[in-house]
Amino acid sequence: MTLILSGTDGLSDIDGSAATPAIRGTDANTGIFFPAADTIAFAEGGAEAMRINSSGNVGIGTTDNSLFNSVGGTTRLAVCGSSASTDILGNTGASISIINTDTTANNTAGLHFARADTDDTPNYAGASIVAQFPDTQVTSQYPKGLLSFLTSTSANNAPSEKMRIEANGDLKFNSGYGSVATAYGCRAWVNFNGTGTVAIRASGNVTSITDNGVGTYTVNFTTAMTDANYAPITNSAAVGSVNFQTPLAGTVTTTSFDLYTSNGTTATDSSIVVAAVFR
Repeated sequence: MTLILSGTDGLSDIDGSAATPAIRGTDANTGIFFPAADTIAFAEGGAEAMRINSSGNVGIGTTDNSLFNSVGGTTRLAVCGSSASTDILGNTGASISIINTDTTANNTAGLHFARADTDDTPNYAGASIVAQFPDTQVTSQYPKGLLSFLTSTSANNAPSEKMRIEANGDLKFNSGYGSVATAYGCRAWVNFNGTGTVAIRASGNVTSITDNGVGTYTVNFTTAMTDANYAPITNSAAVGSVNFQTPLAGTVTTTSFDLYTSNGTTATDSSIVVAAVFR
């Protein structure tokens, strides 16, 4: 094929391939080629590394921009990698990084979801995920980081923080608090029948209930608490009873706690006993 170079058309009439790009430097198998109509591709070492197809969609490491997320379609940017690692800490082969080269304290790196204005300029963000690095960067060290999630509360309102994962792992969110505050989750819960042979109806992080006698039980955790300073909340009821009480019975450890049920004066088995643990 003849290569044409003119002041009108520029470089034309040669498409090239990944092995022999149409435009290249001294490295014969690295450069730019044109694999299809209205398509530009970039080759490295004789293999295609990236392409911009006729729809303007960009594929890095792939030529397939198809995406199924409840309906079929295509994504504007597809980044493809391969990694067999199951370690969430060591994933690099299939990943995207957003890097801030400034090293001062409290700087950020973010991912913003936006819409173009009605006249296509400017673009307005409606939601964002932003990482913040509280400390000045130290050479050859991982930075301390927290992650914030922002959404626009209503039309013509800039995104504001609604949830945050602190550097120590605490989850904070704004769900009627008025501001972002730490969420203290339920660490264990159980609903059981305390009459006859004790039977758990449903539970979370409770492995078993020990029957210690009339109206006395031990709730055993599947996963232990970090300490014994948690807050168990308990209650009970029984058919035909109007005055069942469920106070703690004394022993509280990282792996279990005791409770007993009574009719107000006498220890009594209860057909409905519920407990929840907060920490």
